[in-house]
Amino acid sequence: MRTLSAPLSAYLATRREIIKADLLTITLSDSTTIRATSFDIDLMHGGNVFKAGQPMFERGRCRHVRGVEIDELEITFYPQDGDTLSGLPFAVAARLGALDTASIRLDVAYLQETADPSVWTVVGTIMYFVGTVGDVEPDRLEVNVKVNSPLQLLNVKMPRNLYQPTCGHTLYGQGCGISRATFQTNRSVQATPAPTVTSFTINAGAEAAGYFDGGVVQITSGAHSGLRRTVKQHSLGGGLTFALPWPAPLAAGVSLQLVPGCDRRRETCADRFSNLARFRGFPYIPTPETIYG
Repeated sequence: MRTLSAPLSAYLATRREIIKADLLTITLSDSTTIRATSFDIDLMHGGNVFKAGQPMFERGRCRHVRGVEIDELEITFYPQDGDTLSGLPFAVAARLGALDTASIRLDVAYLQETADPSVWTVVGTIMYFVGTVGDVEPDRLEVNVKVNSPLQLLNVKMPRNLYQPTCGHTLYGQGCGISRATFQTNRSVQATPAPTVTSFTINAGAEAAGYFDGGVVQITSGAHSGLRRTVKQHSLGGGLTFALPWPAPLAAGVSLQLVPGCDRRRETCADRFSNLARFRGFPYIPTPETIYG
């Protein structure tokens, strides 16, 4: 059941003409937050600014059902020139997976005009939908997104304890038990092969090739400070390759923070992290075999 604030209740009881706008809050997997509104001008609510048309979007009808069936919401984005996501053009970033597992919240705001036609007051809001991005279908002119309610977590079809050769813990998580800060290292860009935006070389350390595979790089200086990417391949000599490109080639001297990744194998847990006591895999399970009679 939704509850209304006293100002919003009075607004709905006395107004002849009700003016509404959608407020969309997108939280990406790297904690970056984007706020947009369907209204013609920017709106201020809760100390945050919801930008008009950045990006432009249109939502479909929201389906609410009783029971444990998953509710869903469809949103269509219409990116314009200059709309970015993770430092890349919106449609390109969506195609490369920047919206995957993002959290989306939709609020309906009720508006009151002021003496200044360029300023509108948000009397109150009603939380309309909250969920996690499921399917993303980028097109040439639009990006279609399907948002599923948190009930989708009930669709997980595996038990809590799964017998598999690889570890079931999340790296640097509570079950894993190792500290991210312990393995974090600071480096800098040495060179970027022009004009690529998917690889560069860092000042090499004592790490073997593959040490940073699956790890995370975060820029800590320059125009793109705060952006993060997952390392696809770490080669000998400090070469790093990424699946998701950077907004632009990084200049030599840009500082970075790196943490290694983990392929969840027993050998990696023991040799790279010295954490075999917390390894939660079963590497000696016999491999499946087929018997033909």
